[in-house]
Amino acid sequence: MSEIEDNISLHSTEMLKIMKDPVKWAKHHLSDPPRWYQEQILRHPHNRKVLRCGRRIGKCIEENQRILLADGRYETVKNLYDQRESFKVVSLGEKPKNVFTEVFEIEDNGMKPVYKVSTRRGNEIKLTENHPLLTVDGWVEVQDLNVGEFVATPKNLRVFGSNDQRSNNFVKLLAYLSTSCKASANILTIEIKNDEVLSDISRICGEEGLELIQKSQKLFYLIDRSKSNEVIQLFRESGGRIPSEVYQYTQLKLSIFLAAIYDSQGWSFAGETPEIGYGGRNKDFLLDLSHLLLRFGIKASMVNRIANKAPYIQMMIYKCSDIVTFYNEIAPEAIRNYKDVYLVAISKEDRPLLIPRGQYLENEVARKNIKLRKSSAKTIQEDKLLFLGEKYNSDILKEIAQSDIYYDQIVSIEPLGKKQTYDVFVPETQNLVVEDFYVHNTWTMIAHILWVAFTCNGGKNPNGSVCVVATPYDNQARLIFDELVKNIESNEILAQSIKSKTKNPYFIAFKNGSVIKLFTAGTKSGSEGGSLRGQRADWLYMDKTLSLHTVTYVDNLVNSVKPGKEIVKWFILRNTNLQTEFSTQILLITLYKL
Repeated sequence: MSEIEDNISLHSTEMLKIMKDPVKWAKHHLSDPPRWYQEQILRHPHNRKVLRCGRRIGKCIEENQRILLADGRYETVKNLYDQRESFKVVSLGEKPKNVFTEVFEIEDNGMKPVYKVSTRRGNEIKLTENHPLLTVDGWVEVQDLNVGEFVATPKNLRVFGSNDQRSNNFVKLLAYLSTSCKASANILTIEIKNDEVLSDISRICGEEGLELIQKSQKLFYLIDRSKSNEVIQLFRESGGRIPSEVYQYTQLKLSIFLAAIYDSQGWSFAGETPEIGYGGRNKDFLLDLSHLLLRFGIKASMVNRIANKAPYIQMMIYKCSDIVTFYNEIAPEAIRNYKDVYLVAISKEDRPLLIPRGQYLENEVARKNIKLRKSSAKTIQEDKLLFLGEKYNSDILKEIAQSDIYYDQIVSIEPLGKKQTYDVFVPETQNLVVEDFYVHNTWTMIAHILWVAFTCNGGKNPNGSVCVVATPYDNQARLIFDELVKNIESNEILAQSIKSKTKNPYFIAFKNGSVIKLFTAGTKSGSEGGSLRGQRADWLYMDKTLSLHTVTYVDNLVNSVKPGKEIVKWFILRNTNLQTEFSTQILLITLYKL
C-alpha cells in the first residue's frame, strides 16, 4: 500500500472514530469542546440506566457575583454554595416575565478565565467567556458579544423581604451612616450637608445613646461610648456596601432606607429636564443602590464625572415615569421635598424605551408584512411596537413590547484573568438574574442533538435519525432552536448538511434524512403532551422539571411517542416524597433503550 493510501486509510479510520463518538464529534464540529462532566453525559451507554450528573451543568459565574433570591436576599454565589440550602431565584419566564423558580444545585467550577461585561447604565457582571447573556436574538456567549450590542437586564425586580423588626430610627441611621460616614479603627466621622438631616440625626443619636460632636461646619464625630451599638456594628461590617440585612427589608422599611440615602447625599432638579440624582465615589455602593431602586421599578443610570480632580459617579433618574414612581413610593418617607420635580415630570412626555431591532423581531415584522417608516433604524420604540403588535395581531411583537426586559448597551468587555467560579443550575427556566443581568446555558443537550442528527446516531440509523425535543414552554423551545441554529451556522460543514429549517413549527431537516422537531409538552396546562402523540422518535429529549408524582406522566408521554431505537429523557426528579438512597434533590438523566 502506498504512503498516500496509508494516509487515506488513517484519515478514514480517524473520521469514523469521530462520527461514532459524540465527544470527539463535538470537539471537531462545535465552537466549544465539551467539559469533562459533559463528556460523561455524551458518552453514557444509554442502556436503561440512571446517571447522576449534578456537577457543573449550569451557569459559570465569578464567586462574588450576587443572585437575587425570592425572599429578598442578595447573596454571592459563593455564600449560597457554602450554605447548601434550597432556595428560589428570580428568573425570566414564559411571556417573558419575571418569575420565581427553584435552584437545583450550585457546584464549584474551579479557577477559570473571567470577563467583566459593563453596560451604558453602569451595570457590571463577571463570568466565563462561554457563558451566554440574553440578547434580542436569543442567548449569546460572552466571547461572541461586541461593544455596542444590547443585552437583556430587568426592567424591574419587584422583590421585597419580610424583615420588619427594625425601628424606623434604626433604618434611617443605618442609611445616614452608609452614605455619609467614614470609619477608622476608633473614630466615626459623618458629613452632614443638610440642616434638616442634621436635626434628624441629632434626634436619633440622642434616642440611641450616641453622641454627635461637631468637628467643622459639616463634619461631626459620632461617639458610641457603649461600643455595642448595633447600627454602628452593622455599618462597620458592611465594608462600604449597603448592609446585607437591608435587602430583606419590607417595602416600607426599604422606602425609609432609600429616602434617607437621598436626603443625605441626593438632590432633585425641576428644570426643563427633571432629574433626581445621587453622587459618590464608591462604585460598589452605587451598584447596590441601583439594584435597590430596581426593586421599585426605577431604572437609574451612572454617569462618570470629575470632581475635585478625582473620579466621581452620578446616579441619575431621568425618566419621568421613574421620577413619578420615586415620588409615590419613596418620597413620602423623605425629609426632602420632591413635589416640584414631580410636577414637572407629570407635565412632560416621557422618554420612550427603545428595543433593538434584532433578526427575531425583523422576521416577525416581515411575516406580518409590516412596513416600518425608518427601515434603517437600529431600535424601535416600545410603545410603537406594542401598537403594531395589537394592530397586526402579533403575539410575538406584543410579548417583546410588554416583557420585563430592558435592553442595555454594552460599553466594555474586559478580561480579568483567572477567578474562582461556580455553576448554578436552574432546570425549569434555565436562566436566572445575576447582578441584574439575565444569564443562561444549554450546551450539553444541544451537542448531543446535533451529533445524533448529523451522524445518523453514529451511523446506526442509515436512513436518518428523528430527534424530538419536548419543553414545557414555547420560549424554551425557541431558545433551544436558536442555539441549534447558531451552532449550525457557525460551522461550514454543519451548515451545508441542512436541507431546510423553519421556526413555525420548529423543524430542522438534514440532507441525510435526519430531522429535529421541537414541541411544547403542555405539562403546565394539563394537555399531557398531546402535541407529541403519534410522532415517531429515535431520540426524545425532555427539557423539563418533574417531581416524582409526575413520573407516570413521563411514562405515558414516552408511550405516546412511536418508539424508534432509543429514547433519551433529560429531566429533574425531585425525590422529597420517597424513601430512597438520596436525601436531597439530584439531577438525573434517565435513558431508555427500547
